[in-house]
Amino acid sequence: MVSQQKPSHLLPDPQCLHLHFLETDTTTITAVVSTTAEEGVCPQCRHRTDKVHSRYMRTLADLPWMGCAVRLQLHVRRFFCTNAACQRQIFTERVPSIVAPYARRTTRLSEVFEVMGLALGGEAGTRLLAALGLVTSPTTLIRFVHAASEAEPSTPRVLGVDDFAFRRGKTYGTILVDLEKRIPIELLPDREAKTLETWLAGHPGVEIVSRDRAGAYAEGATKGAPQAIQVADRFHLFLNLGDALEKLLAFHQELLQTIRIPPDTAAGDGTAPMPDTQASSERPTPSDAAPTDESLPDHPLSKGQTLKQQAGEQRLARRTARYEEIQRLHQQGWTMSAIAEQVGMHRDTVAKYLTSPTVPRYQARPSRASVLDPFKPHLLTRWNEGCHTGTELIKEIEMQGYTGGRTVAFRFIAQLRQAQGVPPKKRTNVATKTITDPTTRKLTPRRGAGLILSRSDQLKEHEQKQLQALRTAHTTIETAVTLAQEFATILRERQADRLEPWLEEAKRSQIPELVSFAAGIRRDYQAVKAAATLPWSNGPVEAQVQKLKCVKRQMFGRAKFPLLRKRVLRRA
Repeated sequence: MVSQQKPSHLLPDPQCLHLHFLETDTTTITAVVSTTAEEGVCPQCRHRTDKVHSRYMRTLADLPWMGCAVRLQLHVRRFFCTNAACQRQIFTERVPSIVAPYARRTTRLSEVFEVMGLALGGEAGTRLLAALGLVTSPTTLIRFVHAASEAEPSTPRVLGVDDFAFRRGKTYGTILVDLEKRIPIELLPDREAKTLETWLAGHPGVEIVSRDRAGAYAEGATKGAPQAIQVADRFHLFLNLGDALEKLLAFHQELLQTIRIPPDTAAGDGTAPMPDTQASSERPTPSDAAPTDESLPDHPLSKGQTLKQQAGEQRLARRTARYEEIQRLHQQGWTMSAIAEQVGMHRDTVAKYLTSPTVPRYQARPSRASVLDPFKPHLLTRWNEGCHTGTELIKEIEMQGYTGGRTVAFRFIAQLRQAQGVPPKKRTNVATKTITDPTTRKLTPRRGAGLILSRSDQLKEHEQKQLQALRTAHTTIETAVTLAQEFATILRERQADRLEPWLEEAKRSQIPELVSFAAGIRRDYQAVKAAATLPWSNGPVEAQVQKLKCVKRQMFGRAKFPLLRKRVLRRA
């Protein structure tokens, strides 16, 4: 079909092209066009001439229209170069605003391919282009990404530095971010001090460097930009303090067992009792900190062995054997790295085993919200009042609006019965001890550290009770909570003048975890003091690291460093 219309607005550059006619079929629109220039310019000597040698046609792919592929049949000319001093006698006509020399795609289509490759990568970009009526391959898009030009950013005044993983636990790189503009400006292939030093030396003018607590970055920034103020990232300071608190609470795990965490949807305030363990001023030792069978809470299924319980006991036995082996190797003088390689565990896990006075016990993942949760307080109240008949209890909550299945309710009542020691088939009321919800989780060292470092006005009512229970559980924990919250206030409210007195107070506390934390602060004192003074932090850098991870995962195994660097920097 031949169209008589000449819509010049469909052309890439209507001023340089003349549309003769359009040919269309079900999938393709072909535009027959020719150039309108009267002269040609020699690409070598830039001499202008109108002496035509011959004509030929180029077929170019262009942007689609309404899902139909568009092709340009471009008629161009060859010219004689009339400059006698030029070595080139014949040259082809150039149309730089439309197509590059030897290219099979128009410039605007190539720009679309480049943008799509930078934004989505090869596979995803190809799928999207196919939906828009453009057919290409992932390799072609990757080639456009490699060929994309690089813009040289200006040297930032405030620089953020952080690492990212090529392979977690194996190889790492470094991302540099302009914190004022919040854009990445460079990726470095490793996280060595020398690499950062070289980059800073080649980009003078950096006044502030925000970094994490890594010693390599501190060394690289000191040597590469000695005039710059280094700022320790406040998030990593909180993280380091949280790790110290977690180690401390791990020594008091038997106290944490008595502090319960109610489900998020549970009502009432009686599900987080205070611990009944007497506070002591002495740190428990590994020998006396091991909980006995009597001190451990009854498991809902402790009266009858199940396959799930047997599997749990087998896992505990294996964990105990590993724990004993790690302790034995440590006593023989092995380093943590050597122990980790010997037992086949991560170095951080080995460190946790070494600092724990007993075999670490891991809690099961919290169950999802249940339709029974709003009615558990009533069941607990009635149970403690002496009503142990399941059908009667279920009828009561059904009258209050319970619409779930009876099996769910019977299972919870069975847990109450087993936790209290009532025989399974006993239906008469008996006077027994008052119990709490057996489905609530126990406080873990990590969760306890999170409660201590959280803002008090952001804690829920039951979390405030848990924190208060944690404070009163042990005098050492009380001191650690006070010091940790004081340090958090120093960072949040930028009270740098209180940092030095806090370090002295932490040293006087004689709590090993806080003394070690304070010693680390002392080694990086100026950067930590700047963190408690200046507003800069690595928050924007962490956001760019998350974007980098997204880009890396889009590219699967093809995201080698040059390709990853090009995509991250050009997407900014």
